[in-house]
Amino acid sequence: MAKYKVTTSSGNLNLRQYDTTTSKIIASIPKGTIVDSYTPPTPNSKCASGWLYISYGGKYGYASADYLTLVSSSTTPTTTSTSASASSTSTKKTTTTTTTTKTTTPTTTSNSSATKSNSNTNNNIKTQEEMAVSTTMSEATKKKLKIAGIVAGVAVGGFLIYKAMKKKPSAQATKSLNGVRKRKSAKRKRISKKLLKLS
Repeated sequence: MAKYKVTTSSGNLNLRQYDTTTSKIIASIPKGTIVDSYTPPTPNSKCASGWLYISYGGKYGYASADYLTLVSSSTTPTTTSTSASASSTSTKKTTTTTTTTKTTTPTTTSNSSATKSNSNTNNNIKTQEEMAVSTTMSEATKKKLKIAGIVAGVAVGGFLIYKAMKKKPSAQATKSLNGVRKRKSAKRKRISKKLLKLS
């Protein structure tokens, strides 16, 4: 909304029903009167060129812009104030965000260092446990290998003895044994003959 002053050279300014010079006159506005200007209630919300939609004495209509001088406008100051307020709010928000970011950064770094330290400690403990288990397994394996070697040696020795016992005498040994038997038999015969002669 804006305020205008009637600046006719002489006489009154006609307030018409529509924005044409042939439209019906609904009021006459004296020279020097301050009136308010509004957006017209037409489909396009616009006035014809050279016309303003104003109010006077509780009536609304159109008047020639040639006889109206702008006195003040409430739209411009309001817009400027709103813009300044928005700018101020934006500046405050930006400052707050920056401060928060700086405050939280050290905490994140500290947590990261603590996490790495814990991870290294856990890795060292796991390595020591694995080494202890490996040593225990190695000693147990050695004992098992020794026992297995002893058992294998006994088994091999027993097998060799058994094989030797089952082995058939050679032809030479058999021939020698037969010769001994024959000699004994001949000796017994000779002894028998002598005994017969003596009797």
